[in-house]
Amino acid sequence: MQVVNNKSKKVLAKDLKILIADYITSHFGNINIATEVMYGSSRKVVDMLFVYRSNLYGIEIKSEGDNISRLPGQLKEYYKLFDYILVFSSESHLDSIEKLITDHVGLFYFRDTRLLKYRKPLKNTKTDKFEMLVTIPSTIVKSHFKIKGHLNSDEIRRLAFRKSKKEIHQLLISYFDDLLRHRSNVSNHLSV
Repeated sequence: MQVVNNKSKKVLAKDLKILIADYITSHFGNINIATEVMYGSSRKVVDMLFVYRSNLYGIEIKSEGDNISRLPGQLKEYYKLFDYILVFSSESHLDSIEKLITDHVGLFYFRDTRLLKYRKPLKNTKTDKFEMLVTIPSTIVKSHFKIKGHLNSDEIRRLAFRKSKKEIHQLLISYFDDLLRHRSNVSNHLSV
């Protein structure tokens, strides 16, 4: 692992993502993880995400140099989509972040180049059907739910909104499973 400055042990952002990915795969097995994925109606970007046992995990990373004042707003958006929310933080932000987050958010921190668990996440039951639907391309929604006619994206989603939250969630998981598998295949071909 590379460090910017051996005295302060500040880790580069890309190295933090590698450290987190290694941690996730050591605890969840060989799974696909994506970085910088756009989601929801506000078109926000999640730092990292993965699917495990039909649950969508969203990861927010706060390194030592990051300003944490935006974290509550970021997590408010995460609650709309992710079944589990994880925050990985530098140890220097730990106390401040703990005051900003609910008990549902898992909290992990970096100490030098190690990752330690502060608290595990609880399942988020307040996901939003609409946010799930706008995250999935409308062509996939239309095909999956067999919606007929020449409709625009809003019309397709309005019709699909009649489906149960469980059905929409299953489609969201399927969509991200396919996306992650595709990204993994592309990465494997590029690294050969």
